[in-house]
Amino acid sequence: MGSRDRIGGLIMLAFSLAYGLMALALDSSAGLAAGGFSPRTLPLILAASGALLALLLILRPPPGTAEAPPALQLRHLNWRPALLLCAVMLVYAAIFPYLGFILSTVIFLSAAMVVLGIRSPRLLLLAVLPVTLLLWLVLSRLLGIYLAPGELLLLLAAQ
Repeated sequence: MGSRDRIGGLIMLAFSLAYGLMALALDSSAGLAAGGFSPRTLPLILAASGALLALLLILRPPPGTAEAPPALQLRHLNWRPALLLCAVMLVYAAIFPYLGFILSTVIFLSAAMVVLGIRSPRLLLLAVLPVTLLLWLVLSRLLGIYLAPGELLLLLAAQ
């Protein structure tokens, strides 16, 4: 099992490095480069994160040897909330074009908080609505990013 993990880590490292090199080829002058963000910012962060995780996979001790340090032990973690949050993010990405930023973000944040154990409707409302509004203000007004209202709102406004 150890050699398969290392091979997987090497493949992931190669993919991350190739992805990072492709990200460097993106035009950094477009978009919001003056604010420190450009079209290649997120791809470079993803490439670096992938490379770091791949190195952890490659460098961890093989099974049967000394016990791995606690930071590298993953079996004691509760994976159910993490996997549910990934599913909630996928649903968020799927509904975003149809419901728009505000409505889909309210749904996403509400579902994420429920997954994390917060079930009080009052607390959900008091946390989700201001965060969504703040995100919308920062992204649309401060950074000037266009946030589409969504197909549903456009359809309702056309009638």
